[in-house]
Amino acid sequence: MTRPTGTEADERERMIRELLARRGVARRPTGIPRRAPDARVPLSPLQEGLWYLDSLDPGNPAYVLYIAVRLSGRVDLAALRGAVAAVVARHEALRTAVVARAGVPEQVVLDHVDCDVTVDDLTDRPADTREQAAVALVQAEVETGFDLDRAPLMRVRLIRLDEAEHVLALCLHHIVADERSLGIVLGEILTGYQRIQAGGPPPPPPTAQFPDYVLWQRAALGGRADELRRFWAARLADAQVLELPTDRPRPPVQTFAGATAPFTLTAELTAAMDALARRAGVTRFMIVMTAVQVVLSRWSGQSDICVGSPVATRSIPESQEIVGLLVNSVVFRTDLSGDPTLAEALDRVRRTCVEALAHAELPLHEVVGLAGQPRDPSRNPLFQVMCVVNPTTRVAGTGGLAVRPVNVGRRTSRLDLTVMVYETDPALSGLVDYNTDLFDAQTIRRFIDRLRQVLHALTADPHRRLSELDVIGPAERRELAAWSGTDRDHAPAATLTDLIRARAAADPDAPAVLAADRSAPVLSYGELDSRADRLARLLRAAGVGPEVPVGLALPPGPAAVVAIVGILRAGGAYLPMDPANPAARLEALLDDARAPLTVTAPAHAGRFAGRAVLVVDELTGLPVDSGAVPDAPPDGGLPAGHPDQPAYVIYTSGSTGTPKGVMVSHRSAVNLARAFVELHDIRPGDRLLMLPPLSFDASVGDLFPALISGATLVTHGRPAELTGPELLRLAAEHGITMVDTAVALWTRWVADLADQPPRTDTPLRVLMVGGEAAPTSAVRGWVRATGGGIRIYNHYGPTEATVCATTYATVDAAELPGLNHLPIGRPLPGVRVHVLDAALRPVPVGVPGELYVGGAAPARGYLGAPKATAERFVPDPFGAPGARLYRTGDLARWRSDGTLEFLGRTDRQVKIRGYRIELGEVEAACADQPGVARAAVVARDDGRGPRLVAYLVPAAGADAPDPADIRGALRRRLPEHLVPSAFVVLPELPLTPHGKLDQAALPAPDEHARAVEYVPPRTPTERALAAIWADLLGVDRVGAHDSFADLGGHSLLAGPMIARVGADLGVELPVRALFDAPDLAGLAERIDRYRAGEPASGSGTSDRAGGPASDVEARARADAVLPDDLPVPNGDPAAVPEAVLVTGATGFLGAHLVADWLAHGTARLHCLVRADTPAAALARVADNLRRYGLWRDEYTDRLVGVPGDLGEPALGLSPRDFEALADSVDAVLHNGGLVNFLHPYQRLRPANVLGTREVLRLAGTGRPSAVHLVSTLGVFLTPARTGTVVRERDAPDDCAGLGDGYNATKWAADALARAARERGLRVSVYRPARITGHSRTGVGNADDYFSRLLKTFVQLGAVPEIVDDEADLAPVDYVAAGIGWLSRQPDRLGGDFHFYNNRTISFPDLAAALTDFGYPVTVLPYERWRAALLARPDAALAPFAPLFGPVPPRRTQPTFDCTVTETALASAGLVCPPADADLIHTYLAWYVQTGFLDPPARRPGVPTPSEGGTS
Repeated sequence: MTRPTGTEADERERMIRELLARRGVARRPTGIPRRAPDARVPLSPLQEGLWYLDSLDPGNPAYVLYIAVRLSGRVDLAALRGAVAAVVARHEALRTAVVARAGVPEQVVLDHVDCDVTVDDLTDRPADTREQAAVALVQAEVETGFDLDRAPLMRVRLIRLDEAEHVLALCLHHIVADERSLGIVLGEILTGYQRIQAGGPPPPPPTAQFPDYVLWQRAALGGRADELRRFWAARLADAQVLELPTDRPRPPVQTFAGATAPFTLTAELTAAMDALARRAGVTRFMIVMTAVQVVLSRWSGQSDICVGSPVATRSIPESQEIVGLLVNSVVFRTDLSGDPTLAEALDRVRRTCVEALAHAELPLHEVVGLAGQPRDPSRNPLFQVMCVVNPTTRVAGTGGLAVRPVNVGRRTSRLDLTVMVYETDPALSGLVDYNTDLFDAQTIRRFIDRLRQVLHALTADPHRRLSELDVIGPAERRELAAWSGTDRDHAPAATLTDLIRARAAADPDAPAVLAADRSAPVLSYGELDSRADRLARLLRAAGVGPEVPVGLALPPGPAAVVAIVGILRAGGAYLPMDPANPAARLEALLDDARAPLTVTAPAHAGRFAGRAVLVVDELTGLPVDSGAVPDAPPDGGLPAGHPDQPAYVIYTSGSTGTPKGVMVSHRSAVNLARAFVELHDIRPGDRLLMLPPLSFDASVGDLFPALISGATLVTHGRPAELTGPELLRLAAEHGITMVDTAVALWTRWVADLADQPPRTDTPLRVLMVGGEAAPTSAVRGWVRATGGGIRIYNHYGPTEATVCATTYATVDAAELPGLNHLPIGRPLPGVRVHVLDAALRPVPVGVPGELYVGGAAPARGYLGAPKATAERFVPDPFGAPGARLYRTGDLARWRSDGTLEFLGRTDRQVKIRGYRIELGEVEAACADQPGVARAAVVARDDGRGPRLVAYLVPAAGADAPDPADIRGALRRRLPEHLVPSAFVVLPELPLTPHGKLDQAALPAPDEHARAVEYVPPRTPTERALAAIWADLLGVDRVGAHDSFADLGGHSLLAGPMIARVGADLGVELPVRALFDAPDLAGLAERIDRYRAGEPASGSGTSDRAGGPASDVEARARADAVLPDDLPVPNGDPAAVPEAVLVTGATGFLGAHLVADWLAHGTARLHCLVRADTPAAALARVADNLRRYGLWRDEYTDRLVGVPGDLGEPALGLSPRDFEALADSVDAVLHNGGLVNFLHPYQRLRPANVLGTREVLRLAGTGRPSAVHLVSTLGVFLTPARTGTVVRERDAPDDCAGLGDGYNATKWAADALARAARERGLRVSVYRPARITGHSRTGVGNADDYFSRLLKTFVQLGAVPEIVDDEADLAPVDYVAAGIGWLSRQPDRLGGDFHFYNNRTISFPDLAAALTDFGYPVTVLPYERWRAALLARPDAALAPFAPLFGPVPPRRTQPTFDCTVTETALASAGLVCPPADADLIHTYLAWYVQTGFLDPPARRPGVPTPSEGGTS
């Protein structure tokens, strides 16, 4: 059979080209241009992600690529070194270092680097150890990371095995290479080796280099970016997090410890896959991806599956031989819901692949942002599994060397799982890289088996539905059968009565029952036997017999045990009731059970007035009316009984509805008793402390195992009052060897004993716990308190499965590293358990399913409730005819060691923000915190969506735990989605009478407990750090206990944040420190620790927004003082400038100012731009003009690029260039600066204040130059100006109360300019207000505040009701034309001009304009609108949400009278259009055209295609 021609990668690349061609988006045929000699090279988006990951964990080897080959033949080391040097010299990527400048990484290509070949000689080792040693050396090389700022990011190692056998290993960091690059480098080294040996000429240089490709790729994306963003935003909307069942809890921060599991697919299966590919018109990649996603769906129980895959971006011929990172990770999201067939699943995957590959160009980090999933540092965003199908790197022998590959397993893993399939002949081979912190090797082996199973089914039976698919292989099926339980019959034809009577006969004097408080005499087995007989005859005379329930209302003690055995001997079933329960509940139970009689004590008899009762002595259990006991007939007069008769009826809790009476047969109870005796080694002489109440079925697991084995049952009347020390005292006093209790009570004992010396002298040898999940932390605490000599049994089983179906035994839980709770173990003898799916099929190992219990364990059913019995007790498809299974309603999974792990209730599965949450894991983490004795965690929903709430009980003698401290500690241990949002401290957790947590009694958290309480920064470092965070994250308040991630911090902001810390505080922190610290206070503490060990070097804090307003004002006033040495030239500037320096030319207003000067003047414009070369600066200006549709080809000759930086001394120019520029310009149009209303003063100061000072110095240095400063009307927004009228002649002399950083820096710059004017410089000042899009085209800045405001109105369908704060809109064409015209009028030089459109638009009118355009919106009260905004984190205005306080905004600014400016401009025919519906519609149309807004469903008055219109 022939295989498809071409490699999988070639096929995918061909598909991408065809798809793009169909869409009219053909790949550029032009080559990759060479960059300018001094151009700075940014990182590609994927490189940025790799750099960020490395900055979190410097030197992490997870992203080291490698290839290793065996060289057979003699190696010329000099030729090999020459070949390596030639390859490094030929490819710029191999001479590239990644260097961060101001926290922003970029690529730096060095002219020359040395890459030596490290040689290891193993010939002195024994021959049989060399191969293993060579593999170890290669593995060590692969697991060694790189310093990214040190080139080359490549290592070469040669390992000599003997004179003619070597291993050659190449390692490259993924940031400069991909898999194809490995093959290119190795191939060129081998061919170069041959060339050097032969004396041949060097190869020609490559046609393109990777740094050039990065710059070209950015430009090539072009206008298609918006289309791609729309596609991915829609494709990944509401994508679910893949929750794979892991063998250990997921660490709070992603780890990379890993291993590799190889596998092969048979030649037959490979051929079948190729045949399927031809039939279905798909590729191998699609088939493998289908199989992977189907297995993941079955493994996780989810139908929405996202898997990643690298896609080569080598789209043009020049890129084929580039060494570099020419891939993009693409998300393949497939919907497998609806139970499709395998063929249908393959078709869905095919469509997924086609659509995803057609939109594969958008960088992954942008795709991640569009998906909007909650940030989670514990896992890779969007996908945790990757699927790769690659051609095998083939290397030919050369230079007398035979070459063959060497496989080396990895010890790192980049993701949870990476499935790699290699196109080897004749059979495909593969590897699975997996995270060893999450998965065991056995789990991955089973995963590979399931993958094969699905591939076989996909090729052989594609019409099988997923629900019918069996992914369990033969070996795994045998394991499950063995684990599910024994076939041994532990319940022969015997009743509890038979076994207890036999034990009494064997040793009648042995103690049977002992009251712990000594309130009753010790009851011997002989006394128990005789008293039970007397009671049984009375009960028989009263009509008790088989199938008759008898009420039992006695406290635990000898009398109760006598009554139980007596009821059983009479043939009845005992119905235990708590005599302290309300009378109504007692009545209800007796009525439901139709119990004709109740056995009770004199103290409780009055509670059963009107009912038949048998009153017994509370000490002896004998009837109070002893004369009523009939004589025993010769045959005993008591029925023999049958194993299938009910032994007891226990009513389940009523928390889920009306209580149901569970009937348990003698057969099931006997199986339990015998199994417990065997497993726990219960024997005569043991004393078993029974703490569960008789009305709780756990008491059955104490009562009957003790009585059939000859042990002594020790009863306790008030178990809830028993403390840890009291337990040990009681055990010592009575010689108690075994104790059974609920987990909640046991954890309380552990807390009680935590601060006491260990007690190793206890007679206890067995502890049995159950009722809920048992924390491993409690096991460790118990071991510390008792010395570790007590065996702990964790019991699991619902009432309907006869108390206990499975058990797990441990001493110290040391065999369970990483687990938070004990497993529930294996089934008891005679019991079978199954973990099944909805169709009652076994689920694979590790996969959650519902737990079913069979064998001898299931009860007979619910008393008098056949329908309920049929629903929960179902036929056993794996058992003999008539066998049944009980549906527990509990989720569980098989662990790889054959034990069961309890996962929670199927009807209480917690899912919050897309994450499935195991509450027990969170509880265990909370309980482990210092000062916490016990913890409970629940999911509450009070109308704002579900959230986790933790209830904490302080440890004895400890202060109440601080929720902020607990939250911080949990963040260091758990993923963010597992950290509770509220904490409630209680003196004690409420328990039910059975010792379980009483969730209904847990109080709702106070409102203030739902979020981190705001604590102001307290130390100088905290305050400085808070200002940096506020600046970078755009928030107006940062508290000491806020976390970087909670406030919106992400990977691309981490580098700049660390750089700011270094610049402002003099500390070079690793990026990891940012995420290791739980909150701002923690990071500040770490900074202080760093600084304490270093000499002071410019550290200190600066005045920042967010601190006292007076600090900002003081800094602004200080900065507003003009230097004394500012030069002022003689003479006037040229009336008609020939050369103008423009700052801010790459901004929105700047583009229009440049275009106006180019259209209406003749001057050459020198544009100061951050760039490396004049050409690059000019390119940025031209690109900006094109962005707004303003570019004309004739502008090229009149624009001059000036590389510089407004925030640097001398504008970033050399002294010579600064003076030359000053001598060459006649005017400066100073429009540049940093615009951000949330940044602090100090962040904005360099560009806005110091830059203005440098502009004024330049204007005074050379020939006379006019200065045209673009300021802002915000300089007048002080409290003193509220309600006043501001005219052009009014100067903004005071900044008191200005407060925010932006307006304060503009005020200082404004003051400097006016001071320079007073000193003699010719300065004009232009002060616009809000600048909006073009009045005719609508073209604007979609990222500005007003554009975001309109989009938010559309998103929310609502506009706030704001009465006296209307929107002023000054279109950019009017403002730019006005400033341009005024700046060219010599007679206007030296004036102040204001641009405020007093023809404003109200918020109701905005709502009407939106509705008229087709976006129906309503006007809501401000408070409701604000609430809607805060509830929509995806709203366009979300970054500005902190600016919207709880009180509706009111107009606080002055009235601006712009008569002077408007009159002057009117004479030139320039009039500002009104802010009305027409202007709003112009903007909306542009938003729709650019994709910023989706088109309205229907424009009023505009017919839809279906409503008519000619074509």
